[in-house]
Amino acid sequence: MKSTFALRPRFLSAAIIGALLWGEAQAQDVTVTPASGGGFVVNNSAGTPQFTIDASGKFMLPALATAPTQSSALCFNSVDGQLGPCGALAAGATGPTGATGPAGSAGPTGATGVAGATGSTGPAGVAGPTGTTGIAGPAGTTGSTGSTGPAGAAGPTGATGPAGPAGVTGSTGATGPVGAQGIQGITGATGTSGVTGATGSQGVAGVTGATGNIGPAGATGSIGATGAQGATGSQGPLGGTGATGATGAAGSVSSVNIVVNPATPQAGPSTALTLTASCAAGKIRLSGGCLGSGPDSDNNGSILAGSNPSGTQDWVCHWSYADTGYTHQAMAICSP
Repeated sequence: MKSTFALRPRFLSAAIIGALLWGEAQAQDVTVTPASGGGFVVNNSAGTPQFTIDASGKFMLPALATAPTQSSALCFNSVDGQLGPCGALAAGATGPTGATGPAGSAGPTGATGVAGATGSTGPAGVAGPTGTTGIAGPAGTTGSTGSTGPAGAAGPTGATGPAGPAGVTGSTGATGPVGAQGIQGITGATGTSGVTGATGSQGVAGVTGATGNIGPAGATGSIGATGAQGATGSQGPLGGTGATGATGAAGSVSSVNIVVNPATPQAGPSTALTLTASCAAGKIRLSGGCLGSGPDSDNNGSILAGSNPSGTQDWVCHWSYADTGYTHQAMAICSP
């Protein structure tokens, strides 16, 4: 770590005088020993370094570059480093050229330029025949069984068995006092249901008796309807890809018709040019193209701006510049 001390002029003077008096009294040199890795820096009143000795012993005068020009050169003794005026120096032989320094690091990448306009779409090629369908790959592994759906609603209660024949309704007697609750008797076996008799007339409602003990549990009802289908389990892993089918035989396009306009290639007018090739009536344009040719000695040439289909029968070619030394034709590939 480098430590820097800024001394005010009066403190600096005092320090120098003190060092001189101390040197006179003690007859010793003043030694400044920075901490390991540190240097020695003297600043001016503004805090700007005036001279510096770094940790490696390099002596630097930062203000030297802007100092006034002087008339004498400054030299140093290579043995003890003493500074002084330069003596007569004999010119030595020119030294060999130094090795080329390493290349500087690459500068930052420039900003991306504006994207150019998209070129026109080329004509679509004639579709080749469809190859034979490959053998189907093996079926994927069956997915795991989905979770069981919720239980279905309880089925309807079975029909009530026929009631026994109704007895003759007697006259209603006077209501007697409520007797004491008897001991619960043993449940007898269930008797066979009798034939349902005719419904008797509604009798007079009797006085509500005391609530009896809870009867034994009834027989288990019939099984309810099947519950709704549970959710489908997750899909099993995809089966492996089947082998590639054999390549179909090469198709033939010999039956298509090619219409060229004009039949004799047209020389350029030294300006823009548009040519259209049209299929015969009843034929469908499948694709098309544009042809411009000329000698290699022609320094200008023609510039094809683009081509496009039009309707179902035409193919249109656009030259932004058609040179007089070049010939031009539009072609339409038509159905047979």
